[in-house]
Amino acid sequence: MNTKPNQLAKTVHLSTGATTANHPKPCPWSRCPDAILQAVAARLANRADISRLARASRQCHRAANPVLYAFDLRDDNSRASALLWACCLSKADTARMALAAGADPNAEWPPSLWQMLERHAPRFDPARGASTRNALYVVASLGDVDMARLLIEAGGVDFSKPVQYPAEAARGCVGQPVRYEDPPLFSAISMDCAELLHFFLQTYGDDVRDLSGSTMLTRAVREQRPAALRTILRNEDCSDPLGAGDVNGLIQAVYKGDAGLVRLILAKSRSDPNVIRRRHDDSRCHGGIHGQTPLVVAVCHGHEDVVRVLCADPRVDINLAGPNHRAPVFYALTQHHWGLVDVLLGHGAAYDAELAFELACLHRQRDWMVRLVRATTFDETRLEYWYKMGRSLLRESAAHWSEVELELDKKRAVFAKNWRRDTALPWILLEAGSRIDYAPCPGFPPIIVAVLSGRCRMTKFLIEKGAKLNVWTPDGDGPLAAAVYVNSAECVEALLAVLEDADEKDAIEDINEEESSRPTALIRAAGGNHEGFVRRLLGRAEVNPNRMWIRDEGPWLTPLTVACIMDSVACVQLLCQDGRTDLKRMDSYTATALLTAVRKASWDVAFYLLGLERLRQHRWREVGEFLFSLSPGYRYDARAVEFATELIRRVHMTDEIATSWKQIATGSGNRHIVKLIDLELARKLMIPPCSAERFQPLMHMYKE
Repeated sequence: MNTKPNQLAKTVHLSTGATTANHPKPCPWSRCPDAILQAVAARLANRADISRLARASRQCHRAANPVLYAFDLRDDNSRASALLWACCLSKADTARMALAAGADPNAEWPPSLWQMLERHAPRFDPARGASTRNALYVVASLGDVDMARLLIEAGGVDFSKPVQYPAEAARGCVGQPVRYEDPPLFSAISMDCAELLHFFLQTYGDDVRDLSGSTMLTRAVREQRPAALRTILRNEDCSDPLGAGDVNGLIQAVYKGDAGLVRLILAKSRSDPNVIRRRHDDSRCHGGIHGQTPLVVAVCHGHEDVVRVLCADPRVDINLAGPNHRAPVFYALTQHHWGLVDVLLGHGAAYDAELAFELACLHRQRDWMVRLVRATTFDETRLEYWYKMGRSLLRESAAHWSEVELELDKKRAVFAKNWRRDTALPWILLEAGSRIDYAPCPGFPPIIVAVLSGRCRMTKFLIEKGAKLNVWTPDGDGPLAAAVYVNSAECVEALLAVLEDADEKDAIEDINEEESSRPTALIRAAGGNHEGFVRRLLGRAEVNPNRMWIRDEGPWLTPLTVACIMDSVACVQLLCQDGRTDLKRMDSYTATALLTAVRKASWDVAFYLLGLERLRQHRWREVGEFLFSLSPGYRYDARAVEFATELIRRVHMTDEIATSWKQIATGSGNRHIVKLIDLELARKLMIPPCSAERFQPLMHMYKE
């Protein structure tokens, strides 16, 4: 196909002088009607003959030109190269005639035309997004407003819709597959054509998206097109909704860390600065994050200038948390952006003081540790917690801890000086008629809340004012059991002092009951390995060490059983030394204290109970049956073997016990247990002296 521009009728403009110079005599074709000229032109076989006829005279040009455009469409397989050149060279008349002849603006042109167009049109830059795939992309890439208006009015095209092309059919594919490309409007954004983009905004509005779902503003921000950005933001109705990947123009600017652009978008558009992204795959944000706001994205990426711009906007909610209930300051703390923490706190961000202090200690932020201590309001529980946390985290940094401890000591002194504030508010409420036993939440009256929070002064105050002590938490803990559970010695002493009053004995410890559905303070003390509390409670005559806790699920427990489960040798010794403790009492599973210790692998407790004379031979057979039934690979360490050996040595070995134990040990694969039992039988049973030599090797192995 001959593609020289001068062979197309659209590039031929005849003048009177030229006609006179070239044709001194009138053209014989000028006398023919237009219909005959068109019929003659239609019978010509090639483009050159039709062009020669069109140049003969103006009348011939007028009559043959439509035929030439029709031939162009037929010769180019409906691709309309005339429309291509018209769009490239801004020839409105040529484009109008090509459209009138039936040229399709959406027709895809072959690569040869693309290469030729890029060679003859230096304004095309494919690296910036310029496209020559069809007439729409050419016009959008060149920024030709007049040609775009012509195509919309004369051709009925839509620059805001994706363009559809036929694709190459795959093997076995039925029908003609198609493929799509972004709307041509986005080529104007990629080429930064402000004037044409303004025309498109007036025609289609700003709610146009590419195939991935990105908005116009997002595309302009991502490709850094300043003229396109200014044009889009000049539209006062720009709403900047979320697009592909839950990203809009504002969030895209935040990702890039461009504080000036973020400020411009906030000022010129109706973009929501508190929009929440419904995704959690940002690798630079905190693990598991779901529901990022623009401020959270800026914090996670460490863009301090962007954070300052967002915090300065009065519309931004600095404490807004997404569906994961995490505010921006949380991510600043966990990702160690202490400069951003300072910015957020300076704008009134709420924070978790304990989390901030813990992270400051872990990262040795001395200034922040001191600042947090000075800015935090303390009560007894919080102050004690900060002491423990700071001491444990700063164990290897004495210089840091000394300074933090000094600040905490100052807080303790201030709190001790103003301790009356603990009872000031309750006193005012009582004077106003508030009920001292009123529980807004079932199971948590004021006395229980005071004990669980470790506030001994408040506990004493409530006791003095007549608070009832026969109240229990949802777990069944009374005031004394709750005080032991939270390890509050002062509250325990305050409540034990009430036991002097006979009317309050049953309120704290049901001493007349052998079984109860609620745990006693002694059970809580044994379960928490609180040796001091166990000794203190056993010293009271009112406390029943044999009271069993009847639970809905699991075995019924006594204080001794709980101490065996927790492997608390000190608590077991105190309970066993108390003459009131029934050491042979079994739980609901008919398990003795010794069997419970063996089941829980509490070997220190098991050895202690095995040596008690009061428990000698008491249900030892069941203990051995359970122990020897365990396979060697299951909880069988050196301590277990040592205990098994000691049990065999101490038990009163009979043939019945030996046979039972050997059968169980053989079935579980404990061959060494069988040998130990045989040796014990050989040692304890009567053996004739003449046969003693046979057992000398076995006795030597037994001693080893």
